[in-house]
Amino acid sequence: MRIVALILLTCSIGCSDPNTSSIPATDGGTLGLGTEGSTAAQRPPNILFVIADDFGVDVSPCYSDAVAHMPHLLALCADGLVFETAWSNPICSPTRATLLTGRYSARTTVGSQVEGNQTPGLPLDEVTLAQLLKNHPDHPYATGAFGKWHLSNQDNGGAQHPQTAGFDHFSGLLQGGVQDYERWQRTVDGETETVEGYTTTITVDDAMAWLDKLEDQPWFVWLAFTAPHSPWHRPPEGLYYQEGLTGEANHIQNNRDAYYAAAAEALDMEMGRLLDHRRVKDEPTMIVFLGDNGTPNQVLPASRPRGRGKSSLFEGGIHVPLVIAGAGLATGARIPHPVNAVDLFSTALDWAGIPAPSDRSIDGLSLIRYGTDPLAPPTRSWIYSELFGSNVVQSRTGQTLRDDRFKWIGYQDGSEMFFDLHDDPNEQLNLFDAVLSADAQASQADFEQALQSLGGRR
Repeated sequence: MRIVALILLTCSIGCSDPNTSSIPATDGGTLGLGTEGSTAAQRPPNILFVIADDFGVDVSPCYSDAVAHMPHLLALCADGLVFETAWSNPICSPTRATLLTGRYSARTTVGSQVEGNQTPGLPLDEVTLAQLLKNHPDHPYATGAFGKWHLSNQDNGGAQHPQTAGFDHFSGLLQGGVQDYERWQRTVDGETETVEGYTTTITVDDAMAWLDKLEDQPWFVWLAFTAPHSPWHRPPEGLYYQEGLTGEANHIQNNRDAYYAAAAEALDMEMGRLLDHRRVKDEPTMIVFLGDNGTPNQVLPASRPRGRGKSSLFEGGIHVPLVIAGAGLATGARIPHPVNAVDLFSTALDWAGIPAPSDRSIDGLSLIRYGTDPLAPPTRSWIYSELFGSNVVQSRTGQTLRDDRFKWIGYQDGSEMFFDLHDDPNEQLNLFDAVLSADAQASQADFEQALQSLGGRR
């Protein structure tokens, strides 16, 4: 399989190209947006986002000794850039909102799982990546979203929300998951019906069918798998490598790790089929693979303390795999610097040669500099994540920041934690009340300043 053209831009954050506009960034720098990625005579690259549901670094073969066998993901990591310190939000809806808007939850109001009108969906006045690409001044993108959406409720358009958010076509599930991977509710451009067939396979089938019909124009595909999110199950034969799976309820309950891995393997198999599609492999295409949040506690590896996976602000809840692939990348390069899912909005716009909106704060910083220079200095000095308390997921409001060594967690009830991730990667020793080194004190001061730039503590 040949992954084709991506990182061709050389202008990095803060460059002085006269064709580059800059907007303030919350990290104290500027976001350079080079226009050289697209001219009237040069078609910009396609953009493919692949999102795995409930998939942290602990279960990714590019980061750990994972149970799941995922050869296509391993090939993607070998062919592209692997970001070793990437954060998301602790649960799925907020991460999806940051990806589409380049803005943190405090700005979008999507800080918890969207469940009907109990919690906010993505507001209609947010400007999305799909809208900006669709309105490219020289080469309008075709925009398609497939799979899990989980950003809509009746306040923002319900079943029509994906189209309102800028997608020409949507085929997938509006809610947060399925009760049965073989029988589920699929919404296609506002119309919902029950379909039978494996969710992971149908999601890719729908995306490929849409690509087959496209005219000769750049495209943006948002492919959000439901897998490997629960319910744990046995995928169809031929889509997984795990052995001895009976699919019986008691066997699933006693072997959740194996069934979770099987769902991840099915995701990988179907992703490989999409990556081999002619519109992906034969055209310049930016490919991004991301986990939407950390690993569920039920299948969290023993190396992580229980209860510190998905829905938590600990590393197990927010440290996710992020891979960006395409010709022109330093093959197999690993980037150690802290980055955030929010940065992918600005990265994609940079590729397309589109400036970010200037009428609102944009938190994302383009990662494009690493495409030509994996040894480039960090784009930001800290990364940030947050969670709004909600009865829907039994969580409490909190915020967290980290730099290349230290990490702070603070909750609305006033409790705080401070960790040295170099010496304590599993966050076992809370140093908040300890006598801190000069370096740790400097990080604390930086974190406090960062919080103020984000509207303060919550």
